[in-house]
Amino acid sequence: MSRHRTRPISSWEKFKEFKSKEKAKEDKAKRDKAEEDKANEFEAIEEEIKIDKNKKLRTRLRSSVTKNIKEIETEFEKEYPSRDSILVVFKLLEINVGRLRSTNSQIEELMLDDENTTVQELEKEQDLVEQYERNFLLMEKKVAEYLDPRGNDQQGQGDMASIRSSPEKSISCKLPKIALKVFDGTSLEWLGWWSQFEAIHESPSLSEVDKFHYLIQAMKVGTRAKRLVKIYPLTEANYPKVIEALKDRFGDRVILTEVYVRQLLKLVINNVRKQNISLESL
Repeated sequence: MSRHRTRPISSWEKFKEFKSKEKAKEDKAKRDKAEEDKANEFEAIEEEIKIDKNKKLRTRLRSSVTKNIKEIETEFEKEYPSRDSILVVFKLLEINVGRLRSTNSQIEELMLDDENTTVQELEKEQDLVEQYERNFLLMEKKVAEYLDPRGNDQQGQGDMASIRSSPEKSISCKLPKIALKVFDGTSLEWLGWWSQFEAIHESPSLSEVDKFHYLIQAMKVGTRAKRLVKIYPLTEANYPKVIEALKDRFGDRVILTEVYVRQLLKLVINNVRKQNISLESL
């Protein structure tokens, strides 16, 4: 009965098999690298498209802001300026400035995320932002002085108050001078932090975007709270959503009750231990 013997693999064949496997690995690495480069390129293109769209919107908003300011200045130049016309156009100006601030914030975020953005580009961006802010603040001051030239024009004060009551408006206030308490992302600190931040949350003189900015500043870096807030893009519509998410995560009444009960028990236990130590020392 004949037996088939397996022919031993020669060194040359082993070498060819080794080279074949190596080439397959190299080809796979090249394909993976090409796919990664393509994904990065696609992501960069998407970022550029977002920036371009926001810049187009900003160009239109800047034109509207400039137009509103010129309309108010033209009204002031008349022999008998119309109070109603000034108030209406100033209202439109505030709305456009609020939208402009929101768009500026989104562009800034995209530029900061782009590794190719230079310091000079960021400085140029900031200079343009400050230019429009300055023009708006000067006009705001001029309108306020017109409505209340001696500081006691009750009608003028009422008119400005009606403008400032709008939630769409974004206007400067003195809140940045207050040291904001930073939330560390623990349930124990929630009530104390929220009791302070609620004043900002309920402020009628701040836009949702401005409140969102304050919220981001009030989150401690590296905490769960900060990561939760960063999930939401910085837009007017997302502000109430992120507040609700924070309340659900850190302000749940049941969880807070358990936390404070545990803290109370710790205090009681510590007091008992201190008393026992005092008695033993006697």
